[in-house]
Amino acid sequence: MTIIKEIEKQYFEIEEQYSANEFKAHNKGFFLKEEYWRKKRDLNTHAYFLFLFTRLEDHIRIQSNRLIKNKQENIQHWKTKAIWDNVDLRNIHFKKRVALLTEKGVSDYNRIIEYYKIRNKIGHGEIISDIGSEINMINVFMDMRLFFKKLRP
Repeated sequence: MTIIKEIEKQYFEIEEQYSANEFKAHNKGFFLKEEYWRKKRDLNTHAYFLFLFTRLEDHIRIQSNRLIKNKQENIQHWKTKAIWDNVDLRNIHFKKRVALLTEKGVSDYNRIIEYYKIRNKIGHGEIISDIGSEINMINVFMDMRLFFKKLRP
C-alpha cells in the first residue's frame, strides 16, 4: 500500500468516527459536544493535510534535485551548463522546484500553490474553520495521487 493510501485510510477512519459523534451530539441537542467534535474534525483535517503535504514537498524536492543533477551532469554547451552548475540544491524555493516539474501558471502548478498557501496558513497556526470550502480531503487525496505520478523530471 502506498503512503498516500495509508494516510487516506487512516484519515477517513478517524473522520467517520468524529463525524458520527458530532451527528449524535447534534441529534441529542448537545450543542457544546457537537462543537467539540466539529473542532476535532477540523484539527484532524489540518493534521492530515499537513502530513500529506509534507510527503508531496519531499517528493518535489527529490524529483527536482534529480532533474537538476541530470542537467548538471549531461548538458554539454558551456553557457547552458554554467546556469545549471550555479544552482544550489539546498536553497531553491518550493515554488521554483514546482515550476521545474510542471508548467508554471497551469492547473497542476496552480493547485499545488493553492495547497502550499493552505499549508502555510495551518503551519502558522491559522485555524481554517470553513474546512469544506478550502480543504476537501477527497479532492486532496485524488490530487496527491496524481501529483506523485506526474511530477517527475
